[in-house]
Amino acid sequence: MNDDAKSIIAKFEKMKGKRQLWDNLNQDIATYVSPMRDNILIWESPGTKMHNDLLDSTAVNSAELLAATLHSMLTNPVGYFFNLTSGNLELDSQDGVRKYFQEVIRTIHDTLANTNFQTEVHEYFLDLVTFGIGNVLAEADDETLIRFSSRGVKEVFLDQNRFGVIDQSMRLMMYSPKDLVEDFGLDELPMDIQKEYKEGVEREYEVIHAVYPKAHKEKFNFAFKSKYVLVAKKKIMREGGFRQNPLISARFSKKSGEIYGRGPGEKGLPEARLVNLMQETTIRSAQKVIDPPMQAPDDGFVFPLITKPGGINFYRAGSQDRIEPIFNQQRIDYGMQLTELAQGKIREAFYIDQLKLREGPQMTATEVMERTEQAMRFLGPMLARQEVEFLQPLVTRIYDILEKKEKIPKLPEEIKAYIEKTGQPIKVKFSSVMAMSQRQSEVQNIQRTMQTASTFISADPSALDNFDNDAAVRYIGKLFNFPQELIRDKEAVQGIRKQRAQAEQAAQQAEQQAMQADSASKLVKAVK
Repeated sequence: MNDDAKSIIAKFEKMKGKRQLWDNLNQDIATYVSPMRDNILIWESPGTKMHNDLLDSTAVNSAELLAATLHSMLTNPVGYFFNLTSGNLELDSQDGVRKYFQEVIRTIHDTLANTNFQTEVHEYFLDLVTFGIGNVLAEADDETLIRFSSRGVKEVFLDQNRFGVIDQSMRLMMYSPKDLVEDFGLDELPMDIQKEYKEGVEREYEVIHAVYPKAHKEKFNFAFKSKYVLVAKKKIMREGGFRQNPLISARFSKKSGEIYGRGPGEKGLPEARLVNLMQETTIRSAQKVIDPPMQAPDDGFVFPLITKPGGINFYRAGSQDRIEPIFNQQRIDYGMQLTELAQGKIREAFYIDQLKLREGPQMTATEVMERTEQAMRFLGPMLARQEVEFLQPLVTRIYDILEKKEKIPKLPEEIKAYIEKTGQPIKVKFSSVMAMSQRQSEVQNIQRTMQTASTFISADPSALDNFDNDAAVRYIGKLFNFPQELIRDKEAVQGIRKQRAQAEQAAQQAEQQAMQADSASKLVKAVK
């Protein structure tokens, strides 16, 4: 990709053309699933009333419920949702390495707690379940170290490499003359825009922020290039680079060859449309039942007819004619039943029933745990993409920013030597609620093995020598991300066992001495 402004604008127009069909689809999805995002093809002024054409909120509520569930499962603010590894099990098992990793994890977690991450990541999950794709921008900040912002699908244009990995992004933003001055400086602007700024002219200019990987073998200090282009003037306003892409884009699921994702919002769109039409028909039918159109003979009553409560109508004396409703056999319950079926299909599209997210009778703690584990196993295959496309780039980007600001502890020599030897950086593992539930099966396998082996161990205790109990305890602690500060290092454990052995040996010697003294005393008495 060329670096001049004209080439960047031309590339943007191509990306915009590729996304046109997606814009039409996303506009329909937003109308019925997320009216707050109903501005992809429609321009709405701030404060415009939403839900104008929406008569049923099943899809809206289902999307919000699924987004909240993913938020708590993947990025729960209470616990640590990720872990770090060198990629070498033997190195990771060293107490000093584990302590370092946990210190870094705690630093990142505490940093996120003091930023706007949780509010913005919820908006990301809403976009993800609605449109099948979400975008989060992670930028360095002087006050909070990191600043996050969820970027809507209308703003972001993407492209991917031959492996299907998103590696190029362009954001189309609207800047007023005042915004241009604040972001780029007055001297960098063309003279006519400087004049507009001084005169307080209110108008908007298109600015493209392009982020793309550097060319192969290109001498550039960063992996990604960054350029801001003022479209109207075809001018590059700022350029720089990043070690990681600051815009993190992830898909819920995707079709082979496609760039943008597909999600529950598209799956539930037909039923959302249908239930909206059915609600309209059912409401009209109910109105006819409650306030039906009336029929009356043309000469039996004095017109006009009065149908309001307490109204009196006069008819000819002796006449058998009456005022009667035209429709007296309306069955609106049919419409309600069909509506409920369509609403159930919408909930299925958003996995509400499969995950048992709806309220039910009170459950015991064990039932809650089992239901949660079932939900985690059900979501596991679908959310594996989130770990690869969202969580891993997110943690890597945060680590890079904090390391640059010298907030990350220095690497221990063991890890540094391993990285230099293998050329592999530190990797991210996940310890979210979902990941922990999946690892529960590993612990269950260990327990089943020990229970099955107990029969053989009771017959031959030497069979227990096949198991390394210390390694098993430490492995389980690592699976559940048990704090390293609460685990004694191996030298301390050996010291405690050595002291215990010495104390037992001393006690045995004292007991033997006491027994010998008692025997000698009895022998002396016998001799006397």
